[in-house]
Amino acid sequence: MGQLENVQKIKGFKSQIEKLKAERELIKQEVSVKQQQTNMIKKQILEIESKIKKLENITETEPKVSEHALLRFLERKHQWNLETLSDYLITPKIKQMLNTLGGNGKYPHEDGFTIVFKDYTATTII
Repeated sequence: MGQLENVQKIKGFKSQIEKLKAERELIKQEVSVKQQQTNMIKKQILEIESKIKKLENITETEPKVSEHALLRFLERKHQWNLETLSDYLITPKIKQMLNTLGGNGKYPHEDGFTIVFKDYTATTII
């Protein structure tokens, strides 16, 4: 191999190095832009999470009444008999439908409303 061939190869290698360095710089710039975008999105997430926390704290400090407390109030203060109410809701017809069709589903009550059951437990009235 001659001196001239080596000089040409060296020039070729140096040219490749310059192209790779330029490509690397472009990638560094892209990474920098993506990092800025990532930081901006992270900031937005933190701001939204902060808003959620504030709203959660507001609702946590507002007084509310549990369904259990309401039931006990009706039972003790207004003498509602919950067993009688339960018997009113789960009539012999409802029991027959549950035995025939199973413990999950929507069953019409003879007084015009529907009782929703899950695992043989009335979960809501519609």
